[in-house]
Amino acid sequence: MVNILNFEKDFSRKSDQAQDIVWEAWDAEDSAERIELAHRALKIDPDCSDAYNVLGCEESDPDKKREYFIKTIDTFKKHHNKKYFDETTGYFWGELETRPFMRGLQEYGICLWKDGKEQEAIETYREMLKLNPNDNQGIRFILINWFIIAGDFQDAHQLVSQHGEFMASMSFAALLLGIIEKENKKKIQKRYAQAVEKNPFIVPFLLKKKKLPKTMPEHYGMGSKEEAVIYMTDEHGNTAWEKYPDVLKVLTELVKGNEE
Repeated sequence: MVNILNFEKDFSRKSDQAQDIVWEAWDAEDSAERIELAHRALKIDPDCSDAYNVLGCEESDPDKKREYFIKTIDTFKKHHNKKYFDETTGYFWGELETRPFMRGLQEYGICLWKDGKEQEAIETYREMLKLNPNDNQGIRFILINWFIIAGDFQDAHQLVSQHGEFMASMSFAALLLGIIEKENKKKIQKRYAQAVEKNPFIVPFLLKKKKLPKTMPEHYGMGSKEEAVIYMTDEHGNTAWEKYPDVLKVLTELVKGNEE
């Protein structure tokens, strides 16, 4: 007869060993080394979901990339039932074992968006915010622009009201919504001033007065040029503004008005 306790201990030990190797993979500077370490981890534990995240991030083929992140999601759900999700919803990120799953969901959402499955991507990120309202991953900064691009202004307003804190992305989302919905001039001017105060580098990028760099920043600080680059690219800010061409004319007028 199989000793269940010993089996669980062996499984846990293999799982921990595999995850340790994945941490090495994340820290490795060479792509080939990251891939080799991820495969090594999977030989120890075929259900090491974070190893699939590594492979997905290193994969250039869109279909294979998506499949790796689906594998991340499926392997986590294989060992965690609905009861687990129900009991941990609200502080999901606080459980360390959930983080590979959440990283996989984040990347999977991006794959869906690139595949043109916008509503599926949005629903994936909605679910992530339900699981982890504190949003340690910064999902809200992408989702706010997805809402605007999809024309879902009601949910965009709700997200701004829930997370309208000190970050520039939310201030620029509020400004964009105000212009789209033709708020009164005084209110839009106030939103503009608040947004530019958060980050003065975003407007020159939006109006094509400054070119975006060819390489993405590894780090950024609030109010920095690097933050502006992240907003324009990874957070889909540029796409949101370009979806409504007339708003850029209003933005140009706001800039001129503040220069006079």
